[in-house]
Amino acid sequence: MVMQRPHTSPGTWAAGTVAPVPTEVVGGVVGRLRRSGAEVAAVERMLLDGQDCAAVIGQLSTAIAALEQAGFALLAGGVGTCLGQAGDGQDAAGPRSEAARRLFERLLLRMP
Repeated sequence: MVMQRPHTSPGTWAAGTVAPVPTEVVGGVVGRLRRSGAEVAAVERMLLDGQDCAAVIGQLSTAIAALEQAGFALLAGGVGTCLGQAGDGQDAAGPRSEAARRLFERLLLRMP
């Protein structure tokens, strides 16, 4: 399934240009996102239950790590597609490639 962004913002691809994540990568990334969602839900439950602050922070750290792992999996599996592979009809130095490079840099700068 190919999903397009509903809107564009600075650093995104030009209108009409779609760089879908390879099918073989989607399942793993979605699984990691679901796990990170479960970790976030656990943080919410802990807060609402009035649990110890240190325990909540520990769980939040686990949720952040799970989301970072989803980002790493996406980068590892989809970087070639996002940057434009040879023969995909895109100029390797074109605007899509430059926008993808900027997005990857932003993501990597957030990761420890």
